[in-house]
Amino acid sequence: MIRSLNIVMCIVRTYLQVCQKSILTRALHLDPVHVIKPNCTAVTRHPVCKLIVCSLPLLFAVFLSPRDAIAQLEALANVDSIAQDSEKKTHFLIEPYFMAPTMKGDIGVRQLPPGSVDADAGDIFGQLKFGAMAYIEVNYDNKWAVSTDFLFMHLESDVKPNALVTGGTASVKQLAFEFAGLWRIAPWFEAGVGGRVIDMKLDVDLSTVSGDRSGDRRRTWADPIIIVRSQGKIQDRLLLQFRGDIGGFGIASDLTWQIQANVGYQFSKLVNASIGYRVLDVKYEEGSGDEHFLYDMATSGPVLRVGFSWE
Repeated sequence: MIRSLNIVMCIVRTYLQVCQKSILTRALHLDPVHVIKPNCTAVTRHPVCKLIVCSLPLLFAVFLSPRDAIAQLEALANVDSIAQDSEKKTHFLIEPYFMAPTMKGDIGVRQLPPGSVDADAGDIFGQLKFGAMAYIEVNYDNKWAVSTDFLFMHLESDVKPNALVTGGTASVKQLAFEFAGLWRIAPWFEAGVGGRVIDMKLDVDLSTVSGDRSGDRRRTWADPIIIVRSQGKIQDRLLLQFRGDIGGFGIASDLTWQIQANVGYQFSKLVNASIGYRVLDVKYEEGSGDEHFLYDMATSGPVLRVGFSWE
């Protein structure tokens, strides 16, 4: 009886070795003749032993304890999982970019009357103090993607006259940091959620009908956003992308939305470049009196990007 059990256990071990090595052979694209070298080969030549090998699922239940059987099956499952994971890839993208923005909207701090800003790209080129912009994305198996978008601008602009304001200047330091997670629903369509954190410092100097007045205020807030994106390649060279999001919903901003459209060219596996247009609209107002802060602004303009990607 003990000898029979030893023969069966040897057959089981041989079967498991063959299964494991054949799975790894498929994953690594190797020649099975050079990989599969099972033990107990003399045993498996016998017709009865071959019949037992074909009936191994039943033998697991009869001759092995439940714990041993489960352990062997889990080992096979782990090997199969490793073979599948070896085919999955992670893609990385770093994309510095430059935006020539047009800003149009209203700003207000403390008890100063709201001031209107209408600065086109030419104004910002003349009054931009500093700017830094970059986009980073990690894509796993072409199904999941996580990204961050960083934008900082320090600029000054003239304030448009109105019934209460005869002139003045406004200094805006804007830091926007966006994070997002996307899931590919179809080959051409992705959807996800994320958040946009904005840190804004306003310094306003106004000439009003009652005299010169000035004030400054700083606020930081975060908005949830819902995102959709569609992108693809034509003949592996021409790049097309559309991206839109909407958020705020009164949680912080009353409303914020964004649209981006880009067309580019893949110069090599590593480098690509694109040009597009971007619109970011934010409506945020908080407090009253000396705590009042108003930022109701649409920032838009052409964008030039250079991307570096690898696996």
